[in-house]
Amino acid sequence: MINSNDTYIPRIVDRELEKMLRISGGVLITGPKACGKTTTAKRQANSLVSFQDPNIRLLSETDSLSLFNGEVPILFDEWQDGFGIWDQSRRFIDDKGSNGLVILTGSVNKKGNKLHSGYGRIAELKMYTMSLFESGESNGSISLSELFDNPNSFRSAKSDLSFDDFLYALCRGGWPQLVKQERNDELLEEVDNMYNNLCSRSLSETDNSKYRPQWIDAILKSYARNICTPASKETIYNDAKSYLNRDISIKTFDRYLDALNSLFILDDVDSWNPNIRSKTTMVSNKKRNFIDPSLAISALGLSPKSLKNDTHTLGYFFESLCLRDLRVYISPLNGRLSYFRTRNGLETDAVIHLRDGRYALIECKLSQKDIDQASSNMNEIEKSIVDRDNKTTDSNITYGKPVFKAVLTLGEYAYRREDGVLVIPIGCLKD
Repeated sequence: MINSNDTYIPRIVDRELEKMLRISGGVLITGPKACGKTTTAKRQANSLVSFQDPNIRLLSETDSLSLFNGEVPILFDEWQDGFGIWDQSRRFIDDKGSNGLVILTGSVNKKGNKLHSGYGRIAELKMYTMSLFESGESNGSISLSELFDNPNSFRSAKSDLSFDDFLYALCRGGWPQLVKQERNDELLEEVDNMYNNLCSRSLSETDNSKYRPQWIDAILKSYARNICTPASKETIYNDAKSYLNRDISIKTFDRYLDALNSLFILDDVDSWNPNIRSKTTMVSNKKRNFIDPSLAISALGLSPKSLKNDTHTLGYFFESLCLRDLRVYISPLNGRLSYFRTRNGLETDAVIHLRDGRYALIECKLSQKDIDQASSNMNEIEKSIVDRDNKTTDSNITYGKPVFKAVLTLGEYAYRREDGVLVIPIGCLKD
C-alpha cells in the first residue's frame, strides 16, 4: 500500500481489484474523473508513477523502461498521458510472467494509445461513483448476492433513508470527496463546478480537438431530459439542435457523443432480448443514462427543492440512481444490467443476468401507488419468457423463471407481496 489514508471509505470494488491482481498480470481501472480510481488503486499498489507530473511524462518519452523499476504492483496514474505506457506494460507483464504487476488508471479512453489489446494480460475494471451503501445512506440490510444465492432467505427490513436525505444524496452524487464531507447544501455547488468544467475543458482531453461548451451543454441537457428513456439518437440530436436554435451536423454530434463516452460521463443501458417465442417486437434503443444522476440534475439546473415539487421528474432520477447502484452491486457477481420493453408498453426497468443463466427482473418506482402495476408487469413478462416447460432458449442460454422479481422503492419497509414480488427500499440494498 502506497499510503494509509484513515479517511478512506471502503469500496465494493476493493475486493474485485484484489481478485483481479491475483489472476491477471495487470488491471486497468476506468471510470469518470473524481470517482476515486487513484485513491482505491493506491490501497493495493506498492509504487506510484503519476503522469500528472510533466517530468514523468517527459521521462516516458525518453526512458520509459526506468518507470517500471518500482515495487509491484506499480500504479500508473492517468496512464494515457504517458508515452507508450500501455504497450510497455504489456511487455513488462510478458517478461515477468507473473500476476499483480501493474495497475493502470484512466479517466479518458484513448484507444489510439494502444498498439496491442492487452488481451489475456490486462483485465479491465470499470469503476462507478459511490453507491448509497458505500456512502452510508443505505443500511445494507438486504444483500443482492444473497437474493440470488438463496431468495428464500429474504426477510423484512426497514430503511433509515428519509425523503430529504435521499434528495440530498441524489443531487450530491456518489463523488467520494463530497461524500466524505458533512451534509452542506453548498457542496451541491461543487457538482455544478464539475459539470461546468466538463463543458469547458474536459472533452478536449479525449483527442486534443476543440469542443464548443455551448454544444456540450446542449447535448447533455438533451440527454438529461431523456434520462432513463429509450430515446433514439435522432431524438437527442434534434432536441439539442432545438435548444441551440442552430444546426449541428450529425457528424459533429457523433463526435461529441464519442468524446462524452470516452470520458465515462454517459452510461447507457442496453435492451434485453430473451428471444421470446411470439410475434411481440421489442424496443432495441439503449436506455439513456449518466454515470451519476447528479450530473444530469446539474445540467438541468435542478435542486432538492425543485425536485421535491416535481415528483414526476424525480421518478426518472430515482431510476437513474437505482441503475447506478445496481451496476455497483452486481459487479462482484460478474453480472450484466439491461432493461426490457416491448412496443406495446410491457416493460421492466432492469434485468440483472449472471453468467450461469440466472436472472432477476427489477422495477424502480418512487411512488408506492405504482408498486401494483410494476409487479403486474413483471409477472406478465415472466409468463412471456417462460414457456409451458419452464424453459426458453436464447442462443446457448436457457432461461427459466427469474430467481426473484423486485420493486425498488423509496419506501420505509421491505416485504414480500402475496404474488411473490419483493418490495425493497433502495435504502436497504447492498451488494
